Amino acid sequence: MERRRVDGLHAPIGGPKPKGIQPGGTVTGSIVGGSIAGAITLSIFGTALLAMLGNPLLGFGGFVVGLGAAALTTLAFYNAHLLTKRDRERAARTAVAQAQGPGAQPTPGQ
Repeated sequence: MERRRVDGLHAPIGGPKPKGIQPGGTVTGSIVGGSIAGAITLSIFGTALLAMLGNPLLGFGGFVVGLGAAALTTLAFYNAHLLTKRDRERAARTAVAQAQGPGAQPTPGQ
């Protein structure tokens, strides 16, 4: 693939990639995945609490694993939020384009 220099970096000729988080999947899938991950996270924290009573080091390790699961749960729900926001923005742009009538120039982002 041919590359060109952009601000001291090499980027594909097609242009730079969009910045920021790009959501993927579906809203329903993200919510279901987040719910399942949340249930697993709660069970990990519960098990870690019980393990801490017998072996504090094992309990601490369980809490560390629980924090990772909590991060995945948070990301799943944040992805659902971003997907919902994107869908609302697309619906608003579509409504504006339909209100403008046929032959009108599309608004940016369409």
